[in-house]
Amino acid sequence: MKNIYLILIAIFIAFSCEQEEFEGSGLESLRDFELNPVSGARIELNSVAPDEEVVISWNEARSGFNSTVNYTWLIDEVDGDFSSPLLSFPSDNDGTATQISLTNKEFDQALEALGLNIGDEIEVKWTVLATNGDLTKMADANTITLKRYVDAISPIDLLTPTDESIQNLDIANPLSEVKFEWDSAFSGLGNNVVYTWQAILSSGDFSNPDLEFSSNIDGGENYLTLTHQLLEDTLAYFGIEEGKSATIQWRVLAQSGNLSLESTQDFSLTIRRFVNITELYLVGGSTSAGWNEFTAVPFRLILGSSTEFEIYEYITVDGDGFKFLPTLGTYEGDIGKKVGEEGIWAEEGEENVTVTSDGFYRIVFDAANGTYSVTEIGWAIIGSSTPNGWNDPDTDMAHSGVKGDYKWTITTTLIDGELKFRANDGWDINFGDNSNDGSIEYSGANIPVSGGTYTVTLDLNPVNGYSYSLN
Repeated sequence: MKNIYLILIAIFIAFSCEQEEFEGSGLESLRDFELNPVSGARIELNSVAPDEEVVISWNEARSGFNSTVNYTWLIDEVDGDFSSPLLSFPSDNDGTATQISLTNKEFDQALEALGLNIGDEIEVKWTVLATNGDLTKMADANTITLKRYVDAISPIDLLTPTDESIQNLDIANPLSEVKFEWDSAFSGLGNNVVYTWQAILSSGDFSNPDLEFSSNIDGGENYLTLTHQLLEDTLAYFGIEEGKSATIQWRVLAQSGNLSLESTQDFSLTIRRFVNITELYLVGGSTSAGWNEFTAVPFRLILGSSTEFEIYEYITVDGDGFKFLPTLGTYEGDIGKKVGEEGIWAEEGEENVTVTSDGFYRIVFDAANGTYSVTEIGWAIIGSSTPNGWNDPDTDMAHSGVKGDYKWTITTTLIDGELKFRANDGWDINFGDNSNDGSIEYSGANIPVSGGTYTVTLDLNPVNGYSYSLN
C-alpha cells in the first residue's frame, strides 16, 4: 500500500498561454505552474516499511501543440539555484507521468548519499522542471524538510488463542501446553527484537502486569508456551478456586535496544482450573434415579481416561431433565448445562439438561474440557452368524422403554460364526469380547457363536458392568 504524501504541485492555468516563436517550428507554449502547498512540508521516511512508496504528484502542464511534456523533480540546498541540484529524479513512466514514486528505502539511500546519518534531517528547496523539448518551465521553489530513517519496530498483531477463547486446564495432562502466538516483528534497521508476554486479571493494569514471561528461546521467538500445570498453579496463587475460571487479558511487548512497542491489541482468554472429579452420578426426574441425590446412578470412567465418564440410561422428556453430581448424596457442586450453550457444562448459574424425545441415551461427560454429549442409541447384532452376515442392515435389538432397564434383547436363529454389537447402524460405537468371558469391550474381538436359536442380551448396567449373554 502506498503512503501518499499530499505534496501537490498545482498548475495555474492562465487565461492566455505564454507563447514563444521558434524558427521553423511555429508557435509553441508551455503553461506556467507553481508549487503548492507553501514552504514547510515535511517527509519522515519509515524504516519498517522500506518497500512502501512515497508518492509526490501534480497536475499536467499542457503543451500548446499537445506535445509530450517531461518532468524532473529537483532538490537543492536552500540557497541553491538548481543549476547543480543535490538530487534529481525523473517522474514515473520515463519522466512523462505527473508523479514521482520512490520507496522509503530508495529515498533513504538518496539522503544517505548526501552524507546524512541515521535520523538526520535536512531542510532543502524543491521544484519541478517541465519541458516539452522546445520550452522549459520551472516552478518557483518551496522548502521542505526530509528526515532519514530512524529505528522502529514493525506492528504486532496477536494470533492465537483468538480473542475471547476458553481454555480448560486438563488435570490428566498437566504438561500439555497452551501456545500464545503473534506476528513476528522486526527492527527497521535490522536490530534484534525480543518479546515479553504480559497478562492481567480483570482488575489489573498493564502498567503493572500480573503475569510476565519472556517468549520462548530467551524472548527471541514470536510465541510463548505455558504448561497447564503452570497456569493451574498461577490461578491458584491468585485465589481462583479449584474448577473455577478466571479471565485474563494478554498482550505482547516487543523491544529492540531502547525501543519498545506494544501489540496492536490485547486478547482475552478464560482459563478454568483443574476439575478434580474422580466420580460422577446422574440424577433427575427424567432418569431412573429421580431427583433423589442418594439414589443417583453412577457413571463409569471410560477406559484409558481419568477425566471422561459415560453412562447409558433411558431418559424421558417428562421429569424436567437431569444434572450431574460429583458426590453421591449431596447437591453441593452439582453440574448442569451452561445457559444457552448446548454441550457445555457449568457449576454456577446452570440449568437442567433435557432431551427432545424419550429414548435410550449414551451420556459422555468430559471433566477436563468442560463438555458433555447426549446421544440417542439403538443397538443391533451383526456378524457372520446373524441373518444378514456382516452386511447391512444389521439385526436390531429391542429395549423395554422403561427407565432403569439397561438391557437390549433379541431372540433369533444364529448359525456357526461370529457376531458383535454395534450402535446406530455404524461402527463408531461397537462392542466385542476380547476374553470370551461374557464381559464386553469397546471395539473388542468378534464373539464366536455355535448355530442355534438364542435370546441375545446386551446389558449396559453402570453398576454391575457391561455384559452380554446368549441363551
